[in-house]
Amino acid sequence: MNGIDKGLMAIALYVVFSAFFSLVYSMFSGEDKATEEVRQEEPRSSAQETGKKKEKIIKAGFAAFCNVCERTLETDTYLKNHLEGQKHVKKAKTFTGQVYTLKKVPR
Repeated sequence: MNGIDKGLMAIALYVVFSAFFSLVYSMFSGEDKATEEVRQEEPRSSAQETGKKKEKIIKAGFAAFCNVCERTLETDTYLKNHLEGQKHVKKAKTFTGQVYTLKKVPR
């Protein structure tokens, strides 16, 4: 085999192995079914269906404290994103009790 044939053979093997390992990785890197069940969309409330503003969970002067992760979250958006996060969901599987509590924040 000359130098060109060896180069083409090396490229072909690289492409084949890359495709194979990409396939294997995609098979094993997917989320498990328990995580998918937790992340299902919540039913819409009547306030959302009528177009009215959704009532705030965290009101002014308060913050939510995640008892699972021991984190303080100051807005509804932070709370929602945190509760849907992978690390929180994983820890919450083994947690018993109230997930978060509202605490008065001194200003």
